[in-house]
Amino acid sequence: MLRPSGRLVAIEPDWDTFIIDPGDGETVRKFFHFCNDQFPDGSTGRKLRRYFAERNLRNVTIHPESLVMHDLESVFRLMNMEQFISSATENGVIPQEEIDLWQNEMKRADEKNQFTFAGMIFVVSGQK
Repeated sequence: MLRPSGRLVAIEPDWDTFIIDPGDGETVRKFFHFCNDQFPDGSTGRKLRRYFAERNLRNVTIHPESLVMHDLESVFRLMNMEQFISSATENGVIPQEEIDLWQNEMKRADEKNQFTFAGMIFVVSGQK
């Protein structure tokens, strides 16, 4: 429960905005759509402002933040990529051969400092 004049802050990603380079476009799209579907709503971030307004919070502010990373290990750790990749393979969303090619491509790019991960994170605040 939020006290009168209390401030609520929420931070949520939007999985539909995530990209990785390198990678076959179709593989990357299938992967992130699969990740998005693992949540009740993987696009909550973009909806937070509306949710706050629907609850009559005042002074609602939204700060969309670009998350850009170039370190494969950090991305795998932060985004829990191993778990998602295993799940995508086990559920038949992406064949193991396709995953192996993609992971090798990402590792080679990372070694050459040519790896990119990006997506949107939304920070929203409002006051009761």
